Amino acid sequence: MAKKLKGKEVFYILVFLGVLFVGQKAYDYLTGKNSSSSTQSITKRTDPASGGDFNARDLNYRGKNVSITRHAKCRMGCRFIDAYEVNEVIENGTINKRKSNPNDRPCPTYAIESRTRDGQRVRVVIAECDNNAKLVTVIDLENHYKCHCK
Repeated sequence: MAKKLKGKEVFYILVFLGVLFVGQKAYDYLTGKNSSSSTQSITKRTDPASGGDFNARDLNYRGKNVSITRHAKCRMGCRFIDAYEVNEVIENGTINKRKSNPNDRPCPTYAIESRTRDGQRVRVVIAECDNNAKLVTVIDLENHYKCHCK
């Protein structure tokens, strides 16, 4: 036999459900799952510098090892782009001359764009110094993510 709920019990159940709902919405907001311009379902990777067997230490630009700045690693994480995909863009992409600045000092910067294996249209910005190269940032050109990177 079903027990009839009293007014106080109904109130507590509704408050509990409201807290669950608000908590889920807050989580979605903080993780960027409810981005209005993003319609793709993307599985989040735990380490953006890892692309399976491909690792950040394997990145190479014009014969130079590429180090990843803290900012770029943060952007990779919140935009679901791993090191393998960055490498795809570097190897297969084209330089966007309007977004590049070969006169930047101390190192010229190059914006390279391409699609990744999962279909993201990505721009990577590389600073090419004399002895090394740095990944400055990574941008998904079609989707907006709420990133809080410095």
